[in-house]
Amino acid sequence: IGVSDSATLIKDSIIRNNQSETRAGGINSDGGLWVLNTTIENNTAVLEGGGVQGGGIFQNTIIQGNTAASGGGLYGSGIVAQSTANENTAASGGGLYATGLLISGTEIVQNEANVSHGGGLYLTEGGGACISESNIAENKAPSGSFGAGIFVEASNAALVLEASSITSHAGVESGAGLYNLGVADVINSTLSGNSAVSGAGIYNGSGGTLSLLQCTVANNSALSGSGGGLTNEGTAVLSSTIIAGNSANESTSDPAADCQLLEPMTSAGFNLAGEGTGCTLELSLDQSIATDDVFSQLLAPLGKNTKGTFSHSLVTEAAAIDQAPCFITFDQVGTERPQGSLCDIGAVEELATE
Repeated sequence: IGVSDSATLIKDSIIRNNQSETRAGGINSDGGLWVLNTTIENNTAVLEGGGVQGGGIFQNTIIQGNTAASGGGLYGSGIVAQSTANENTAASGGGLYATGLLISGTEIVQNEANVSHGGGLYLTEGGGACISESNIAENKAPSGSFGAGIFVEASNAALVLEASSITSHAGVESGAGLYNLGVADVINSTLSGNSAVSGAGIYNGSGGTLSLLQCTVANNSALSGSGGGLTNEGTAVLSSTIIAGNSANESTSDPAADCQLLEPMTSAGFNLAGEGTGCTLELSLDQSIATDDVFSQLLAPLGKNTKGTFSHSLVTEAAAIDQAPCFITFDQVGTERPQGSLCDIGAVEELATE
């Protein structure tokens, strides 16, 4: 299907089993496209955009099983809301290859970059992506690559991730959850269950700028390197964030289990990290916790929440409760902050009990 810049609505449809020797296996859009309640599946393009190439609004849409060299599901810009991108494949950007995307309430799951980076999402040079209330999980990229979940390509690429989760990625060299070479602001979000050689949860590369605000980074594993939770060789600032319960070299007490700091990391205060695990949070407003206590006295197991993302709730009387000023009025799951006298550290606010 070819769409010019005039308004076009595709509704309640199936676009399936199409092939292009160049771009846009399913839809080629120059703008003005609105896709609603539609499935785009099993389409193939030799170059970009197995399912979709170009721009548009995609709402309540399933983009699955499409194949291309770049952007297996979608290559381009626009809005993706209450949709699913799953089981798409490309050399890079298995699910989505973004030049400019606004993504909300969407599942980006089980996509694969089979040659290069960005199994779930590849954010290209000069591009931007704003992602909210979305689940990025179980995407793949090959051994030696970066960013099975999200890959941010260059210093002029910008990512905002809010009230979302990046979970259960594995098999890459670094940054199984998020590999950042651009500007990444991560807010009210959870990174958990990701594994890589090093920098498993997040790898903030040279030239990268990373901000974590009221996030939870836990249960990520650097298999034979360092930085189970975070490796930083750029600029990183943490505020009201939990980074604990990660591992390196199969140990939660490894000196770089939570953080590998190739460049210093800045604390803006009110963070909580594992004790002796590499994060070196030196402000008096920061806290540490013994590594054996993280999943008994701080965090509950990872679970799916009412917003459809994944998070670690705080256990009763956790040290993170009522410990920080309120920078944000809601948490990852939509609970109003604060529930007590102050806000809780991390992505999830503990519900007040009467």
